[in-house]
Amino acid sequence: SAKPHEIFFFDQLFEQSSTVYIQDLKYKFYGHFSKVKTILKTDIDPGLYDEEAVSTFHGTKTIILGIVFVIIAIVCFFFLRQLFTGFAFLGLGIATFIIRSLEPKKSVRGIQTHQNLSNLYYTLIEPDEKELSAIIDKDPRYLEKIFPYVVAFGIEDKWAEQFEGLSVKGPDWYYYADGRTFGYTDFNRGFNTKTISKTMAVPPVADGGSSSFGGGGSVGGGFGGGGGSSW
Repeated sequence: SAKPHEIFFFDQLFEQSSTVYIQDLKYKFYGHFSKVKTILKTDIDPGLYDEEAVSTFHGTKTIILGIVFVIIAIVCFFFLRQLFTGFAFLGLGIATFIIRSLEPKKSVRGIQTHQNLSNLYYTLIEPDEKELSAIIDKDPRYLEKIFPYVVAFGIEDKWAEQFEGLSVKGPDWYYYADGRTFGYTDFNRGFNTKTISKTMAVPPVADGGSSSFGGGGSVGGGFGGGGGSSW
């Protein structure tokens, strides 16, 4: 039931072993990481955007039209000596490329989905502690399920603050090399998504060059495969 980008990600991540250490991915996983993002773009539901608007303003025809405007502008500048007309077509070309790069108009379902995500965002930013405790009691894996949204919203630190006083177990698929288990707050400190992403994305250093990445400290955990969980 996983999405194609998730299947590809886990197939490549656990290709050699059922346990992977984050630092082992440095200089090796960047190609797969890039392809995952490419596949993800194709997985985005096209029904979230207005099909007519996408076809009119965000398709190949729009790029061709922008190029035509720029070519006409060049002809006006260098061959016809029509500066005003040339600037007008150049402006049209630039405007066309800008429109092409903007987010397409949302469909009715897209607007509803955006509103639902906005509501979820504010719920995660300021959760009701009693309600959250009740949800966790009913579904111990709730935090694991909701964590991808927390990462997508970029509110890991704010989210973790809500669990300082709660005794919540971290996901069982992420653990220290010595097998120690820890709570959700410890998990959030160790599972630094920004550092992990940078580690996965860093390519090999070219001869004569240097490369480095910064993060919030070293990451000492690993991914445990075979548990059926998704990250």
